[in-house]
Amino acid sequence: MASAISAAKATVFLVEDHPILAQGLKALIDDESDLAVCGMAVDADASLAAIVAARPSVAIVDLTLRSGNGLDLIKALRERLPDLPTLVLSMHDESLYAERALRAGARGYVMKKEASERILAALRKVLAGEVYVSEKTASKMLSGIVEGRGAELRWSG
Repeated sequence: MASAISAAKATVFLVEDHPILAQGLKALIDDESDLAVCGMAVDADASLAAIVAARPSVAIVDLTLRSGNGLDLIKALRERLPDLPTLVLSMHDESLYAERALRAGARGYVMKKEASERILAALRKVLAGEVYVSEKTASKMLSGIVEGRGAELRWSG
């Protein structure tokens, strides 16, 4: 698979345990001129070794997996590949899980219910070294910092 990927494309590793969603994401990403999926896994255990071996430009990780969980995987990836940006794509409510994901080492959080254009925008933002959360979540987090709650939250990667 890697030999078919152009050097100009950013490579994406998908960690998603729902086959139809994984196939749809792969098709969405591979249809973009600047992106290509370089690997896929369905659980935390298998994905860690596969991601380390594949050395993708970015990993997209679901929080709920067949075995293990996405937050633990993100922490393990941050230890093994500290420069690898990770985008969480989850069904879980962003207002409840985004900050946890960022604290674990993710660079962005987007919900599965979002339009494909928003998912691609989040992916490109994370690839550019920026942090992605929805405007509503960003505002909530910044308000918390201004009001003295969550002042320990760090936005640098």
